[in-house]
Amino acid sequence: MNILHWPSSYPDPNRNQPFHCIFVEEHIRSLLPYSNNRVLYISSESTLRSKWHERIDTEEHGINVTRYYFNKRLNLQFLNFYIRLVLLSYFINLVIFKKFKPQIIHIHFFTSGIWANLYCKLLNIKMVVTEHWTALIGYPLISKRRLLGAKKVYEYANWILPVSTHLRDGIIERTQAAIENKNSIIHNAVNTDIFYYKPIQVNNNQLITVIRLDEQKDIPTMLKAVAIAQKTCTHLTLKIIGGGNPNPFIDIANQLKINSSVEFLGTLPKQKIAELMNQSNIFILSSIAENSPCVIGEAHCCGLPVVATNVGGVKELIMEGAVVPPKSAELLAEKILEQLEKKVDKVALSKRAQAHFSYNAIGQQIFEVYQNVCAE
Repeated sequence: MNILHWPSSYPDPNRNQPFHCIFVEEHIRSLLPYSNNRVLYISSESTLRSKWHERIDTEEHGINVTRYYFNKRLNLQFLNFYIRLVLLSYFINLVIFKKFKPQIIHIHFFTSGIWANLYCKLLNIKMVVTEHWTALIGYPLISKRRLLGAKKVYEYANWILPVSTHLRDGIIERTQAAIENKNSIIHNAVNTDIFYYKPIQVNNNQLITVIRLDEQKDIPTMLKAVAIAQKTCTHLTLKIIGGGNPNPFIDIANQLKINSSVEFLGTLPKQKIAELMNQSNIFILSSIAENSPCVIGEAHCCGLPVVATNVGGVKELIMEGAVVPPKSAELLAEKILEQLEKKVDKVALSKRAQAHFSYNAIGQQIFEVYQNVCAE
């Protein structure tokens, strides 16, 4: 089965964004045993030179990826027309010369569907949409015009795959799209060749989190929770992994007098993240908005319980741990201390998580959707 994946966001090492929306790549990699996969990515980045457009073709993890960059200095009306011409040329070459006619165009984020539905109609191709965007549950707020565009994409598509039940309900509520009878919840995938339980020495008082250092992740509440929990567990430490400017949060840690217990490690490769997870005791998350965070599945696959705020689809993912309301440092600290007292069977938790989040598990679920859609 030939599948053309068309994401609106995708990892892009050419623009120093190797981890950007990597969960999309994880979904596609889960399908490698089941289908012939290609990726078409129209980047939001401009060309590096004065060319009208640039095209880069690569093979990444067994997937053929085509990235297009367009000159954003061109007149917007002309640019939209020009992009359509380039895409038409791409599809002619793909179908006629490369002999790759997709049975399905798989959209990742509805915004690609606005472009893709034309080619689905022209070539009589089915459309499947995986939706990840928290904007469909209200963060950030998007315009009524974009919600109307989303509704058109969802109603045209043959099947919708929200990554959480909470997101599906948000799509129905905010777009009024009639998708009740054509959706399946499929969570994000975890690379279990990297994230798995290793029986190594664990620091029983070490917390870990993997987040962007931005407002959505509400790092001040996390730091306050650690300060509160330290009154009971004096040797508690926290490792924070993720890109962004740590200086405002270092200042908060200094004010809370926990600066010696908190370490900001910046962006790390997944292998290093898995290693640090296996050295830790609890994964924590204090976000004010989430959808279906991959890191919860990754932490569980390493045998870690998760204490997190009850936002978006977080509660659906947690197999061992607890949820608290957002902005609740006291409750977050209380649940952290409770988890430190519990004896979690990390081996059993890791096995449960791998059975649910692994490439094999997620790939099978998506492929079953493909089969059903093509049989219609």
